[in-house]
Amino acid sequence: MFLFFGLFKKSKGAALKLKQSQEVEVELYNEDKGYESHFTRVLDVQSKKVIIKSPGTDRRPIRMIPGQQLHITTVEDNSIHTFDSVVVDAGDREFDIAPPSNVTTEPVPSFDDEHQLEVAIKVEFRAMQSAHNQMANTYSVASNGLMLTTNLRLPSGTQLHLEVDIPNAPDFSIKGRVGRSTEHPTLKNKYICEVEYDSVSEAESEAIIRYAIYAKKRAERIAQREASGL
Repeated sequence: MFLFFGLFKKSKGAALKLKQSQEVEVELYNEDKGYESHFTRVLDVQSKKVIIKSPGTDRRPIRMIPGQQLHITTVEDNSIHTFDSVVVDAGDREFDIAPPSNVTTEPVPSFDDEHQLEVAIKVEFRAMQSAHNQMANTYSVASNGLMLTTNLRLPSGTQLHLEVDIPNAPDFSIKGRVGRSTEHPTLKNKYICEVEYDSVSEAESEAIIRYAIYAKKRAERIAQREASGL
């Protein structure tokens, strides 16, 4: 199975017009916790500023500070847009940034039955005949299924119940079936379990893929910082 990653083509300075209610991922630096990423939404777009809902929960929003540097990612119209920004003004539950500029734009990869995006996303799963849930990370994600990194080789044909927690999406459960399990190419005593969906809606599949794209870009930023010693 072909793994589709590292093939994004970038363009600098592309125009991006954020819209009301648009989903964005905001990455910020916390002196106590290091880099944090949070999903939130655009509240309003004006000529000289964009108002964004403070990340966190309604009861416990994360307080933003004027001058705080941000890295913002959004997926829209089959493109991935990223740009650096700064908090201009902030209230208890919202903050302002200038309209995006110097935006890097990349096409969203094509997800067909053979193309997968290699990325680690937490998944809770259990075999249908078992009462015990287990946690695993995805090895890769596709439109018709995913691959899990597991501690045990799962028998072909095993029916699985999958719980995928996607930010800004309703909780949903997916039924799948194990196609095959193979030894992990780099991790000792680990296996890659290929899972094909038995029942998944288009909205659920799109939500998983969308989050996989955000997670992939986040992992790339982490790797870049580690390579730079930051």
